[in-house]
Amino acid sequence: MREVVAAHPEVRRCVDVELSERHHRIYAHVVAELDGGVSLEHATRWKPSWKAIRRALPEVHEVVREP
Repeated sequence: MREVVAAHPEVRRCVDVELSERHHRIYAHVVAELDGGVSLEHATRWKPSWKAIRRALPEVHEVVREP
């Protein structure tokens, strides 16, 4: 998960990933440090590449991000 998030072009580094299970589904909470040139408005809408995450970790049901 960290590698997939860190590969996003706007991410400086993946700060934290927390996985949890609810109702037999895996959820990921991701905290990432974004590039300084990213606006606050854009950062609040930022999402890691869901397609890349699904390819790498198909068992993850949902990703919650926090820039």
